[in-house]
Amino acid sequence: MIGATPIIHALGGGPLRLVSAGALSGGLALTRASTALAADTDGTTMLSFAANAPRFQGAAQRLLVEGGRTNSLRNPRLEGAVAGSPGTPPTYWTIAALAGTTSTLALGTDPTYGLPVLSVRVQGTPTATGYFTVTPEVTSAAAMPASIGQTWTFSAWVRLAAGSLPASSNYRIRIQERGGGATPASDVQFTPAGAWQRITVTRTITDATTTYIQLGIMPNLAVSVAADFTLQIMTPQAEQSGFASTPVLPAAGTPASSTRGADVPVFSLNAARAAAGSLVGTFMLPTVSTGAADVQGLLVLDDGTDGNRFGLRKPGGAATLQPFRSASGTLTSGSSIQTLAPGVAFRAALAWDTSGIVACCNGGTVMSLAGAIPSVNRLLVGHGASTLGQGAFGEVGPLDLHPTRLPDATLQALTLN
Repeated sequence: MIGATPIIHALGGGPLRLVSAGALSGGLALTRASTALAADTDGTTMLSFAANAPRFQGAAQRLLVEGGRTNSLRNPRLEGAVAGSPGTPPTYWTIAALAGTTSTLALGTDPTYGLPVLSVRVQGTPTATGYFTVTPEVTSAAAMPASIGQTWTFSAWVRLAAGSLPASSNYRIRIQERGGGATPASDVQFTPAGAWQRITVTRTITDATTTYIQLGIMPNLAVSVAADFTLQIMTPQAEQSGFASTPVLPAAGTPASSTRGADVPVFSLNAARAAAGSLVGTFMLPTVSTGAADVQGLLVLDDGTDGNRFGLRKPGGAATLQPFRSASGTLTSGSSIQTLAPGVAFRAALAWDTSGIVACCNGGTVMSLAGAIPSVNRLLVGHGASTLGQGAFGEVGPLDLHPTRLPDATLQALTLN
């Protein structure tokens, strides 16, 4: 339908395809200052992509665009571990067995994801109720520094590989504030299953005396209730953010906190395209964060600054989609055009000319943001700001740039999902 309907050709020619399944085209260039992971066409096997290489993910082979993130855990690859009972935990990790229980460690590579796995078998009868704790980073101010106001997300893939769970037990993933007088914590309780689950917990630091955080994967076992089960853990990650992103791993053999650079797909706009046009594409956000600071941008046209820009984004504090504009530093947000659900693909359009900008989603109402558009000279795909702090952390494609501001009815027709 796109690029083939008579009405589009009558309005000045077919669109320029910027993102196709598995390919960039039409002058869209992507840079990224590091290697990065993404799922293969099977949706699970993780592939490593070289710096500046676009990541096309999953069966749909849409372009994955994320902002930069740092995994503060130094050893998500599990290096230095020695199998045995009790065995030796990976370098920088600690495992604290509950009195009356023992641990047996094993190492391997998950055949589906292709990532390193730590197996922890828990056996015995606890002599007191308490936690059997797996900590993926040495607990200290030097290892995991944190301070009031910061928001952290700890995530790990976890599954029950063998045995059964005592009915009296519960399983938690935790972020706890340390170093001060108080030790408040955030827990997420989960039930391990035979299939991998990515469990996440997020906490904003509230105690002004906090100097570091402690992380844990913590089965809570009841006194005198025998236990024998094996948990497997894969790619733990600690990010200073309100939600988790794709796994970030250090280079093999060099355990250290590591950073994935932002994906930056840029298309230069000539004067005609800057003055009027329409963008129509498919998008999918694996996480739709409602954190107040978590803006996820889909498209932004700017002049290389945040003072003059307009685009389409999920704003902070909401799970909705809206157009926005900043002219000479004054930001104006439009009405919501769609409520977003994590992992659900949608079709959206952004169009502009001298009268203002409009947007619609999934064939719905076309919302307008009237007023002169600022002068712009480029398009950033999968972002909402030139500072790259409002990444989509999601997938884009196909994406088409039309040479005119298409009529509302055409925008609705092209975005029918």
